Amino acid sequence: MEHASGQSYTDYVRQYLLTPAKMHSTGFWGETFESIASIPTETTGCSSPDTWSYSWVLVGNGRMVSTIGDMHKWVLALKGNRVLSATAKSSIGFDQQI
Repeated sequence: MEHASGQSYTDYVRQYLLTPAKMHSTGFWGETFESIASIPTETTGCSSPDTWSYSWVLVGNGRMVSTIGDMHKWVLALKGNRVLSATAKSSIGFDQQI
């Protein structure tokens, strides 16, 4: 993806998926957001994104963090044509699945 687009993986996903879907509280493990979900831990009870380690192991496998509100925005974006065109959805039969 990076080679074909000339962008970093995270920038590409942000530009072509997250931004069109208006998912402003979604990103990659290790990034800091104003309104991102917290991850419970045994020792502290909760951790914030700014304490998470950022690496390709987490980014490359899609290790993203989000909020339930943004997940709803993703469903709406898929139902509409913000992240996939009607033609693209039709060509893979996706338009009949949601």
